[in-house]
Amino acid sequence: MQRAVGNVATAQAIVVSRAPLTPTEKDQNLTSARYAGQPVLEAAYDDSPPLSTGMTGPAVAAVQQGLVDAGFAMPISMRSGSPDGIFGPETAATVRAFQTANGLTPDARVGRHTLGRLDELAGGKASGEPEIVNDEASLGRHVADEMTRVNQAASYGPDKGVWYDYNYFAKHQRSPATYPWNDDWRSGLASPAHFDRTAWMDWTLKPGQSASAAIKAWLNGLTIAECLTTIVAIEIETVRAAVGDTEFDRRYGQAGGGAAVAPLRIHAGIQGTPVATSMTDTPVAGDFGKRDLKIGDWVYFYNHPKYLLKHPGGAWQGENAVYTGDDAAGRQLFTGLGAAGKTEDGMLAEMVDAYGTPRDGADYVTLLRRYAADKPEVASPDRRFLDHDTAYTRSLYEKYVAAVPARYREDSGEFPETCSGKDILDEPPYELNGTTRKGGFTGEASRLNPAQVKP
Repeated sequence: MQRAVGNVATAQAIVVSRAPLTPTEKDQNLTSARYAGQPVLEAAYDDSPPLSTGMTGPAVAAVQQGLVDAGFAMPISMRSGSPDGIFGPETAATVRAFQTANGLTPDARVGRHTLGRLDELAGGKASGEPEIVNDEASLGRHVADEMTRVNQAASYGPDKGVWYDYNYFAKHQRSPATYPWNDDWRSGLASPAHFDRTAWMDWTLKPGQSASAAIKAWLNGLTIAECLTTIVAIEIETVRAAVGDTEFDRRYGQAGGGAAVAPLRIHAGIQGTPVATSMTDTPVAGDFGKRDLKIGDWVYFYNHPKYLLKHPGGAWQGENAVYTGDDAAGRQLFTGLGAAGKTEDGMLAEMVDAYGTPRDGADYVTLLRRYAADKPEVASPDRRFLDHDTAYTRSLYEKYVAAVPARYREDSGEFPETCSGKDILDEPPYELNGTTRKGGFTGEASRLNPAQVKP
């Protein structure tokens, strides 16, 4: 869980390669009755060229009809009752919406991936075959690659990426028109076309939706989550890549209103998800910075054991991270959501910095909602409270501080104002709300078990 390091966006878009198609791929054709055999569409399927803004004709009309049949209204293009065949602004916007809903790059171009998905929906055949080998090394590499990818700048923008709520909200405050906001998103946001959110950071696949498209959308779309849920989603995505879309949809999809095993669920934990029985927990030997790990191993680092006393609303009580390999100097590197390519020393430094920041509005709001929920300013909060305005929420905290347990009070002496990396590692374990925390690496790693993934 963590701070504002690398988040910059929102949307359901999977980043796909722009490399030229291979001869074998170019030999493949569209197969549905709607699209197969049309030269312009077959060329678009080969990206030679994709359909795009400004084009007109029967091929554009066929795509427009496919978009409407997929549930996307196009009142301007369909005003006569049939598609007008003009790839104008409405068609471009609708293509982007379709791409977003299906886990594709929202570039408003109808090429290989977008036309392929429309072809599937129209009755065409999709391979749906596994994309990676189901062995420990390949599974781990895919986990590491996905965690690296979601942190890259190219994965973020106003309509794509996995965000922490406070990162996205900060963007909203600077540019409300570009980054719209809903206070409900503090509990999480993922593709409404694919998921119902049932609780805080807890999503279940909607009836009739593709599980494979949904997990792609979650990892690439307008998603507001945190580091634990993101790693769970990446582990689930790795299962999808290992078994293929067809099998993943059979196991976890909701086509026809039912699922062969259980509908796809993503939340802050593995219980009830596709990886609930696929993860192996392993004790890790080795010393600080030289852990006995394999690429893709999921690990956890705790901040100072009393971090949540100082920052009850903070997101840096610890960090879920993936071991992504060593740098040129042989130092082990770890990546979590928003903290990429950190050595163990670097991860510790991030935590020291996060601990040392002053309390902010999120900390005061958390304490007020927890211990002064009956007070008028908390029971009926105004915009300043909802926006976590630090000066205003601190004034309320000071007004109602008598209701706050002593250990959380800033003058209690129960927690230090700042700490060092040595302090984090040396501080004795501390129990808070039923959880005992000890600073630093927990000493365990989790990884997917190929025998439990089974393509």
